[in-house]
Amino acid sequence: MRSVLFRIFSMIQIPALNNAVLFSGDYLLALSSNDATNPTVCYIVEAVNAEELIITQLLTREQILARNLEAPPTVPIDTYNNTVQCHLTEVFEVRSSPITINRACVRDIAFVFHINSLERAFPNCSGMTRVFFIRFFYDDNNRLSEVYYHHHFPFSRVVTDSYTSRIWHTISELKVIIEKCLNDKKQYQMCKKMHVMSCSLEAWIFLAMNLVRGGAILVQFSRRITRKNMHCDLSLSSATERQPFTLVRIDASESMRSARTIFGVTFGVGIRNRPPNKGESPVRMHYGDVINFVDVASNNYDNMPEVCYERRKELVSDQGVDFIYNKCFRTLKIRIRYKKSMANNPVIHEILGLTTLPNRAVLSDNLDRWVSHIIPGTYFATNDGEMASVSRVDGNNVFILIEDSDAEVVLGLHEAAALLRDYIG
Repeated sequence: MRSVLFRIFSMIQIPALNNAVLFSGDYLLALSSNDATNPTVCYIVEAVNAEELIITQLLTREQILARNLEAPPTVPIDTYNNTVQCHLTEVFEVRSSPITINRACVRDIAFVFHINSLERAFPNCSGMTRVFFIRFFYDDNNRLSEVYYHHHFPFSRVVTDSYTSRIWHTISELKVIIEKCLNDKKQYQMCKKMHVMSCSLEAWIFLAMNLVRGGAILVQFSRRITRKNMHCDLSLSSATERQPFTLVRIDASESMRSARTIFGVTFGVGIRNRPPNKGESPVRMHYGDVINFVDVASNNYDNMPEVCYERRKELVSDQGVDFIYNKCFRTLKIRIRYKKSMANNPVIHEILGLTTLPNRAVLSDNLDRWVSHIIPGTYFATNDGEMASVSRVDGNNVFILIEDSDAEVVLGLHEAAALLRDYIG
């Protein structure tokens, strides 16, 4: 009974988050009296009353140095190369000076993970503005202490699954689905590439609200849906009814940039390289590799003052990402329209912040040096200009799949090596 009452009285409703309920231990982005313009990462300690919260601030390195606290060590690149490469912000909890803020000062939720979690479990968080990492905290005497991996909890422990936890895992599941779609080697026809997942209403409200604020198009429509039902006596029937749908469409540069603050910089970009098997080395992206990406800039919508009727239709052929939500059954459909390009495309370099890419092999006229690179997953162009991928190698025979075709074509080993050399060189 005491535990139940504790949970009830520790429930913290936040107006800025569509009245979402948070608990002690959740992380927020909130304005403080010291800085009324830039939200600071905060840890909820407890609710004082119906209006105020006691929080502990998590400060950036620059804010720590401005307070004349002990300077924390820099992140070792050799140990945490992925986290450093993602350019994520490190924060430090200062436990000696909790402050009281009004709930109206809360601007958003935050995800604060131990650096080991981002290095191992969530390696692709670059560009996600709500994601931070932690290694150290300052105790009540302002002494710098290490945050141990197993002692850090990114979400509240008052409840089994807090609001911030549910939002994070929905975002993570969406990222996996979208990456799987865009890492596909096949090029699908427009509007035919679609995935369906379950999505709670609160997660959909969070996503839709933030995407629309960032310039995405919101479309309400209805459609007649026929469902097949099985009854308790094993009889079968069908029922047709009209159901409402909400579509959020990303088809312009502004909305794509906003979406990448939620899902990361690789949102809308995939690569066709074969992923490594267990125990194999990571597969790096090289000059001449084939990538899939949603080229919203080619739609020429960036300078349009108004959203035209064509962009509000349910089915369009323009480049973009559609999120279609059915509130009745809590299902979310993701439809992606993309095109292929080369990894050396300047647009891709700008999106990912790259400078140059290495060649997959040393350029040489000696075909024997290129033969070693003819392995399953290798891409090159045929003499007809079509993209082909190596499906298997059997002695001197190389079996390739031409794009948009399931039929295998057999080439000689040195013939395939020559095509790869010409393609990359």
